[in-house]
Amino acid sequence: MTAEINKVEITAIDFDKLQPKDVFEWLELFGFSRYVYPHWIVPAKSKNDQYPEDYVSESPEGLYHATIVPEYFQGKFLWMIDEETYERIKSLFEEKMAKDRKG
Repeated sequence: MTAEINKVEITAIDFDKLQPKDVFEWLELFGFSRYVYPHWIVPAKSKNDQYPEDYVSESPEGLYHATIVPEYFQGKFLWMIDEETYERIKSLFEEKMAKDRKG
């Protein structure tokens, strides 16, 4: 049996009770890791819902950086950072939270 999260709604976060590990465990539930790779693209053959249906890209054919994301993100803007930056932010956040709790 597999489970799938279809919708999540946050109504409140009690930051006084929030533990540092909880923040990133929670974020990691909704995130995903992907490798960005060079992919040969013919822009004139690409479809982009942000432009009119008859729009044809004039970008040159060639190697572009690409990543594959889950289908439920189609048509959405995603905020992405590299894993090294994420781990650094997480480390600094956890250090700060630990100092604040010690007083």
